[in-house]
Amino acid sequence: KVNDNKAGDPTNLFEDWGEISGDTIRIGDNWKISSIETTNGKVEKFTIDYSMSADTEANTGTTHPTFTVDKDGVLRTRHSLDYETESSHDVAVRAIRADGEYVEKIVNIRVGDEFRPIVHTIPSVDVDLGSHLYGFSNNENLKQGQSIGYLFVEGTNGEVVDEPFVFELITEEAPVSNVGGNGPSPVNGITSLTFNRQNWFTLSNVSLKMDDISGGTQTFEWPKQAFSLDRRYAIDIARDDKTKAKVNDNKAGEPANLFEDWGEITGDRIKMADNWKISAIETRVGMVEKFTITHEEVSPAFPFSINSNGELFVQRSLNLQRKDEWDLKVRYSLNGMQEERVVRLTITGITSEPLRLVMMNEADVVNDLVLSGKEFMGTSQPVTTERGFLLSPNPDPELSDEDADIIVVPGQSGEDFEYNLSHSVVESEVIYYRAYAVNEEGVAYGASHQLEMNAGEVAPSWSEALPVEGAENWWRSPWFGNFYLNEDSGWIMHEELGWLFAMGHPEDGVWLWQENLGWMWTHSSTYPFLYRNETSSWLFFHGQGAQRLLLFDYSENRWLVITLQ
Repeated sequence: KVNDNKAGDPTNLFEDWGEISGDTIRIGDNWKISSIETTNGKVEKFTIDYSMSADTEANTGTTHPTFTVDKDGVLRTRHSLDYETESSHDVAVRAIRADGEYVEKIVNIRVGDEFRPIVHTIPSVDVDLGSHLYGFSNNENLKQGQSIGYLFVEGTNGEVVDEPFVFELITEEAPVSNVGGNGPSPVNGITSLTFNRQNWFTLSNVSLKMDDISGGTQTFEWPKQAFSLDRRYAIDIARDDKTKAKVNDNKAGEPANLFEDWGEITGDRIKMADNWKISAIETRVGMVEKFTITHEEVSPAFPFSINSNGELFVQRSLNLQRKDEWDLKVRYSLNGMQEERVVRLTITGITSEPLRLVMMNEADVVNDLVLSGKEFMGTSQPVTTERGFLLSPNPDPELSDEDADIIVVPGQSGEDFEYNLSHSVVESEVIYYRAYAVNEEGVAYGASHQLEMNAGEVAPSWSEALPVEGAENWWRSPWFGNFYLNEDSGWIMHEELGWLFAMGHPEDGVWLWQENLGWMWTHSSTYPFLYRNETSSWLFFHGQGAQRLLLFDYSENRWLVITLQ
């Protein structure tokens, strides 16, 4: 056999050039050997040459009597096949590069008495995103429709890939790094919310003045941290961020990402943020008992757009004092292959100063790999009952393999299908994947492709955490906070909760074991509320101080103080 490792997957590219019978080797069909040199009984040098014979050449490309192949490599039949007449066909194929170099291979096609699905694995693109951003003298230049730069595709060594990639902005699916008041209120479509001490849990208060109450001359006690009785809504005023008043809807999604700034605090004074109004304020004995906040949106949902060529545009004027960082999720595709990347755009400078625009790729743990497959449907082909992808540390995985992970993708027969594969759920640094499809006749597989996953450490998938820059083995979760993870043992050290043993799933939340509290369950949509298994009760984690945890137990209606060892 002979192989070219550089050309692709070594297992698939081995080619037989000789045949051995007993102690005798002879050259295979279409191969020749020459320039043989020997020394003391050892073959020191030889040359093997492959050339298509006249018979083989006649069966190449469109001249083959049974098959055709187009410029994209799609193989088609010229007529119906009869496995009883001929169950095996050899087709010689030549692939020619633009510079004239080519590779030839004999492909064997086997015919069976069944009509299985025809499925194709679309290979991932081994490229990344680059960017070129323009400079601007001040913020006044960034007006609606203004071009601010462009994205391009680059290879692994940083070289620009000169191919017609198509770009698409899908930011509505991207992680949100810094939610401000310029977008539509993310509070689950609700434009107003009323706080009332009679039907809210108020855990603490903060003293502030507001111009809408007594002309701003009197200090009142506002809810520093409060929750509605059904635990759905939360209000924080000068709690974690001393300069902000925030509101959150836990039901709508991830609490950390859905907190919305509705008020701004300077010194001892609170005022409403842009697009927010306050009304129906009631006070009693120096306490704010009730108020309603209302959001009125007037701006476009997202301040940037991108055309199919990768050019970036501003959709509206930007308030850089309020928000100067955005996450853009970009999809780029070519001939059926596609990738997605999250890029972070940062604009520094104020209205009258020169602006600096910087764009960088997010960590690989944010950027999922997109696995893509395609079905080719015939008029008499049975309906596909299942399709998806197989993952394995070994090439050419099949459904029956014990080490293969099966990913079922819902959808209809004949549709293209895809799956976003997170680095954090793959244990091997190198994996193989292939598309598969099943119908009543059997199962069919697409080609197997190799993926090199992120070789660095990854956080547990349930945490959605990113590395803390400059702090080795520390991770920051957008909803769970910071924690230390040194090895994949299950143990983590949370910066407030201390040592915990974690068993989680990205969709089903996480079970945490704490020495004094036992097993507790929580989720991105419920934390800092935790369900305690031992007492079948809900706990609210208020915080930590002096190596003590402060939690409120709703079933016993009392505070718990836990001392950390």
